[in-house]
Amino acid sequence: MRKYEYIADVLRREIQERKYEYGSRFPSEMDLGDRFEVNVKTINKAVSLLVSEGLLKRGIRGSGTHVKAYDAFPRLRIAFIGPFYHSYYAQILHGIEQAALAENCLVDVFSMPGEQHGIVMEKIKNSDIKGIITYGCGMIHADRIPIMYLEEDSCGIYFPDYVVCNSYQGGYEMMKKLIEYGHREIVILTHMFDNRQRISGFLDAMREEGIPDPEKRVYTSIQRSRYDMSELYEKMKTDHPGFTAVASTSDNNIFHFISLLEKKYIPWHGRMALTGFGNVPGISDLLPIASVDNHPYHIGIRIFQGLMRKIADPELVIQEKINIELVGLENIPRIS
Repeated sequence: MRKYEYIADVLRREIQERKYEYGSRFPSEMDLGDRFEVNVKTINKAVSLLVSEGLLKRGIRGSGTHVKAYDAFPRLRIAFIGPFYHSYYAQILHGIEQAALAENCLVDVFSMPGEQHGIVMEKIKNSDIKGIITYGCGMIHADRIPIMYLEEDSCGIYFPDYVVCNSYQGGYEMMKKLIEYGHREIVILTHMFDNRQRISGFLDAMREEGIPDPEKRVYTSIQRSRYDMSELYEKMKTDHPGFTAVASTSDNNIFHFISLLEKKYIPWHGRMALTGFGNVPGISDLLPIASVDNHPYHIGIRIFQGLMRKIADPELVIQEKINIELVGLENIPRIS
């Protein structure tokens, strides 16, 4: 370590330990030269380094150098990798950014198509990024950079470290509520990439209540298109005529299902119970449905905190599930 870097380390630590008051005048370069027994040129390099980190601010016309901040910004950088155009993941990203800002950290966001994934990962490996939060990209390999996932599993891949909502709990509790409100002719609407834990929660609650063959009540969408939903709706009517409730693994599915019902002029409001998952703004707050609030903002905060622990101890295993909350239950019609 060069002499000016050593001096900068000492002064940085003193600033972080609040030895100097915020906004106060920092010791002059001449005084610091006498203290460390070096020339002013060496001190100037050390002070310039702290200025570049945002800890100090040089005045004008001989007004001196002042303490600008107690911690350098950014203290460290992390990466968020994955599409964030959906409002649900935008809320998660907001939570991550707020938690990072409180810790003087910077979040670099990468929302890239699949063909650029390898290029971006190589750039990250050669950067000063210290940790990664990701979803929708499968298993990521980033040498020694700690990684936290916003998924517990995906298409048969089980991730080692994650923070997610308790999807099983959400499915189980929502199904229990439908049955409590008198519904027994229930079908389940899902998408091929939706979380399977939610379906497991639905099915276990149905089995406990003695609803026959719950596995045969699951209908899987491939595209979430109107054609796709129309095909599933016709099959639901054929297999379970008179069904009174549709429990879905996402608000997106229910949105497209309602679009189909409206297009076909099928009356459903007040007659059919429709439940989603995610409490997505623009869907559950505008449509009369029940949903599962996953608390995405809090997931963002908790996964950032988990990543910080993982950076400090790379061998630490973090598998955390956030409790859910049922919302919009007043939209479930009761059957006597």
